[in-house]
Amino acid sequence: LFMVGVALPASYATLPLSRSSPWVFFFAAVIAAAWFGGRRSSFVATALLAVLGRYFFMSPLFSFSLSRDNFVLLLVFVCVSLFIGYIVAARRRAEDHEREERRRFEATVRSIGDAVIATDATGRVTFMNDVAQDLTGWNLSEARGRPLDEVFVIVNESTRQAAPSPVEAVLKTGMI
Repeated sequence: LFMVGVALPASYATLPLSRSSPWVFFFAAVIAAAWFGGRRSSFVATALLAVLGRYFFMSPLFSFSLSRDNFVLLLVFVCVSLFIGYIVAARRRAEDHEREERRRFEATVRSIGDAVIATDATGRVTFMNDVAQDLTGWNLSEARGRPLDEVFVIVNESTRQAAPSPVEAVLKTGMI
């Protein structure tokens, strides 16, 4: 309702500039309603804006009668707005879900009793749990962005020589 309350006066104020301006603000209101209120809010905003748009911005003004052209225009507005509302709300839900899954994943990885170090595609450290930080002597803030073989040196048990980095092998072959 707030977004409808903003879109209507903004559309009315810019009406002298462009006859199509009400729909621009109306679409923006549907997007904002979907983002902040979800799919149902965008559907309510679409319905209210369609009625208000017909009443205030279509000939004959201040009437609810619909000509064939006005009906088609309103139908297009409603269909596009419903689609926009559905897509925006779905994206918001997906982002919220991804954020929650990321928190759950990080909590799981942080609580594992073994050392866990993650790198990006170039072999630079992006994450270390507490066990890995204790084992390597590096804090995550210091290690982030550094090459793995600088942070975690693997030594051959029998020769005491530096062993090849498993990350390099994975990056070269694509196999774990």
